[in-house]
Amino acid sequence: MRGLANTARFLIGTMLASAVASAQAPPAGAPISYPRMGNNHEILVGPDTWFRFGFVIQAWLSDLQSPTRVDGSDGSDSLDAYLRRSSFFVRAQLLKNIGAFVLIDTANLGRSTQTGAGTDALPFVVSRSFSPAMVGDAFAEVKLAGDALMISGGLMFVPFSHNGLQANSTRFVLDGSSTAVVQFNAATSAGRDTGFQLKGYEADDRLEWRLFVGSGLRQPATGANPLANNGPRIAAHLQVQLFDVDKGYVNVGHTFGRKKRLGLCAGFDYQKGDDLDAYRAFSAGVFGDWPLSGEARPEGGDEILFVTEYYHYDGGQTFPGVALASQNDLDAEVAYYNKGLRSSIFGKLELQKYSDDANQAANRRWLAGGIKYFVWESYCNLTLFYQRIDFPDADPGMVNGTNQFTLQLQVSYY
Repeated sequence: MRGLANTARFLIGTMLASAVASAQAPPAGAPISYPRMGNNHEILVGPDTWFRFGFVIQAWLSDLQSPTRVDGSDGSDSLDAYLRRSSFFVRAQLLKNIGAFVLIDTANLGRSTQTGAGTDALPFVVSRSFSPAMVGDAFAEVKLAGDALMISGGLMFVPFSHNGLQANSTRFVLDGSSTAVVQFNAATSAGRDTGFQLKGYEADDRLEWRLFVGSGLRQPATGANPLANNGPRIAAHLQVQLFDVDKGYVNVGHTFGRKKRLGLCAGFDYQKGDDLDAYRAFSAGVFGDWPLSGEARPEGGDEILFVTEYYHYDGGQTFPGVALASQNDLDAEVAYYNKGLRSSIFGKLELQKYSDDANQAANRRWLAGGIKYFVWESYCNLTLFYQRIDFPDADPGMVNGTNQFTLQLQVSYY
């Protein structure tokens, strides 16, 4: 009797599975109807046209210490709750070889800001940032020769470094590198700029190159030249991946043991003002995502992730000021992911070292680490983060090292 019952359950299960498959897939030879859902969550409205929607929400509860000493004491702490990122984006493909990407974002929504010297007579003026949403990315892309040659135009990331091109929702530390985005403060919008980019893949997609020409900094009008002017901003990035490859607008961090990656990268960023010494920057690095089983598996597994990049910046006369004064910087990040615990631990070291003695007081060192718990991989996770920022060459009577504790809740979908 037990054998007959097992046989009956098997037959019933087979018939139900067949019925579900028949309901999901049209009969052989039947026309495909649109709109319909694709395999990658895209909405297909035609054979070569689809739209994919997504969002990222990163809520922060952060305790940050001030670096400014008051009456010889260490700076006090400020507890702040805000949205580090709240983004909505859509990617589209039209007519097979034409694509577009638009991201709407409000960064640091609800974050406290303050002005003033903080005396009894003139206390801090504190406000919270509830600025309206802004366009983060907006560009169109045309494949001129398949993936071997594409041209994009619009607002996009400046292709300078691997870390600067990293997707924020898949980072294996809390946030982007401070040293990777030094140039972002100069004529960029959150690391983006308006312009045109050529991009292509070679050698079975293991070699990726990008060449960008954009506006950069525009010099003010003068009597001799009544229009804002200077030369174009030119940036480029080259990336070689030796094993598994990733392709797309941004780089991926966590793959949760589903890929084995080892890569080398390099980039530059350049712009020259009229009759001014040029701004120039260079980057070089190595990155990887190594499954501890030795091979990538579709079901995933434990992994080690790392990225190390060197950056050199020199603003020249085109980008004056301490922020882009000649400097040599380093970012090193590493993480270990355990599938069984659905968790990872990570650490980060960053160094910012100015070349001129006059700017030595601005040298900084970041030492950070934390733990992530993945409710649903990159779609939903919690991060507990600690960071220490030191100013090794500043006047200790004026500046103290700072501590930062942050709890992040991330929910995303794409």
